[in-house]
Amino acid sequence: MDVEEFIKDHPELYHMAAAGSWEQIQHHGLLSTTALLDRYRVTGERRRLLESCRRGKSEPITHPDTGETACIRDNRPIYPKVLAKKLPATMEPEDWYRLLNQHVFFWLCEDDLRGFLDTYGDTEHDVITVSTRRLVDRDYDRITITPFNTGSAHHQNEYERDRDTFSPIHEFDIDRWRKRIRHRPPIVELAVAHEVQRVEEVAALAQRRHGRYDVRETLWPVEHADEANVASTSRDRLT
Repeated sequence: MDVEEFIKDHPELYHMAAAGSWEQIQHHGLLSTTALLDRYRVTGERRRLLESCRRGKSEPITHPDTGETACIRDNRPIYPKVLAKKLPATMEPEDWYRLLNQHVFFWLCEDDLRGFLDTYGDTEHDVITVSTRRLVDRDYDRITITPFNTGSAHHQNEYERDRDTFSPIHEFDIDRWRKRIRHRPPIVELAVAHEVQRVEEVAALAQRRHGRYDVRETLWPVEHADEANVASTSRDRLT
């Protein structure tokens, strides 16, 4: 796929983090699960369970020196029996979980983001909107794209997957996937290996959101906060 075509088709990317994460993200970057476990010095059996297994619920971790906390999101949309059938013989489920956990993921479509927000019901989240152009120009060598939601495996019609599911943009065979996927766009995710540092260099907006449409607060940039708060107040008066 042509890189310029990709940027034109997907000018913005969306990352969903636990509510209250934005301040840490500004300081430490967007960290993959593996990078978070490294930073918080999680080792042994607890690390294995968080990094190499299905997580049925989100798990808090605490830094042993500073007491700082972070949240490792669940991966409950992955059903173990379905996943096992969709992997090659050379790859164990533990390998797939570790591969996922080595990446920071972005939705390419706001409708997919909204669907993801819906799955968490009555919970707030910090949503970071990123400029695709800025991110690709800066971190291209660590970026891959995928043709389906790699963090989900819950029905028998799921696509087969392996390490090559994560494709550099210029190597992605978009014509092949357009033929295979006719009911939706052929690219779903952008993934960055390990971490995205200096987020403010590539971010366009950070918001506290609740559900599909409710913007509770603009977190960054500050100059947009008053406008968003006025809009929120007006909406509350109308309901």
